[in-house]
Amino acid sequence: MPESRGRSFWRRRVFPEFSRSKLSFRVDRYDVLIQPQWFIHPAGWLAIRLVVAMFVLTWCIVSGVGKNDLRWFIYLSNLAFLLLCMYLVLAAVNLLWYWVWRIRESSRIGVTFIVMETGEDTSPTRLWQVSLGFQWLLRSLSGDLGIMVAFTYWAFEYSPETSTIDGPTVVIHGVNVVVILAEHLLSHTMGRLLHIVYVWAFIGLYLLFSVIFWLRGGINLKGHPYIYRALDYSGDPLRATVNVLLLVLVLCPLVHGGLWLLDLVVFLLFRRSPPATEMTQYMISRQVSQQSGDEVRNCVQQDKLP
Repeated sequence: MPESRGRSFWRRRVFPEFSRSKLSFRVDRYDVLIQPQWFIHPAGWLAIRLVVAMFVLTWCIVSGVGKNDLRWFIYLSNLAFLLLCMYLVLAAVNLLWYWVWRIRESSRIGVTFIVMETGEDTSPTRLWQVSLGFQWLLRSLSGDLGIMVAFTYWAFEYSPETSTIDGPTVVIHGVNVVVILAEHLLSHTMGRLLHIVYVWAFIGLYLLFSVIFWLRGGINLKGHPYIYRALDYSGDPLRATVNVLLLVLVLCPLVHGGLWLLDLVVFLLFRRSPPATEMTQYMISRQVSQQSGDEVRNCVQQDKLP
């Protein structure tokens, strides 16, 4: 029996992840990309989105303005935090966009607030769908990169003698991991294993930039001829090569696969929890007219994996 269940898990959950269609950012229902995983009131979910987005945006500005140097952008940790900031701000904007649109739509049938309906295309515009696809891409990039840079910073870059521990350092290399994990625990968006190719592409472009930076004689903010010690191509090229291979072939797949598994576990736990989230229900006014009531056909939409 356990062996049969194991084969069933791989056949139903893992093998389909390697189909070519999983490279895209298309889903049957785009509105699932803005929903919470658990029973959270829509207003509460919007509040969470806005507060977290403002928190990360504030620290991103504090870090960049505090350095007051364009070389702030040469660090992968800062770029990963910037991507996380972009993702959270866009997620809040897309959620607010959807909410306003649905409130306007609901006024036509006398319902206080409609979120979705079985079989209905609940996408405000084509532009909104494109925006959600980009949001999903940012989620994949910021999640993987954020955890990787946090691990590599404390494991290889941090030095008690030379490193300075300040607010931006703690937030960019520590609090960001908490935000990422909270996002995967609360958000309905399900990761895809093949989206790792976009993370590899981003890392590849960054490594190419680091080589050009070194060849052009670039100096980092600490006055060293490299961006990170782990990427010191002149001082220790063999170590730098090994670090690059470990980053791309070991750490990246581990982090990406771990976040995908976390998404899956949370989804399966959600399916065993009490009825769906309020983002998958109609919130019907107590004073709905009989005519409006006839138009309301469903109260609960069963969730589907993106």
